[in-house]
Amino acid sequence: MKKHFNRGTLFILAALLVTVVGGCGIKRPPLPLVQAMPKAPAGLAFVLEGETATLTWSHDGDKQAGFEIARATLASGGCEGCPLRFITLDTVDARTFKFTTAIEPGFRHYFRVRAFTGADVFSESSNTVQIELEP
Repeated sequence: MKKHFNRGTLFILAALLVTVVGGCGIKRPPLPLVQAMPKAPAGLAFVLEGETATLTWSHDGDKQAGFEIARATLASGGCEGCPLRFITLDTVDARTFKFTTAIEPGFRHYFRVRAFTGADVFSESSNTVQIELEP
């Protein structure tokens, strides 16, 4: 007596075979791409001339494509200890270690700098400097 398989049974057997045998080993989550994080800029300082500040910093890394300069601003005399919300002011290339910006009197201005790579991987922030001009 011959046994015959109908198409439905063959389809189920084929699907089981592909599912069980089709794997190529133990599956693991994908590994993230490894990006070399640039070193943080060091020694952020400023020189104030009138209402213009020139920020300077140093950096001894070679993985950066440039630097991002960010500022947070608070009204003078208010909100001591409040969290700062830094906004990117500008970026400069990897060979530039200074940035000049206007300082508005009556506000506390906080600045920090980060290095970044061409793949937009950012370093830790530099130290933060505070500049305040009386109104």
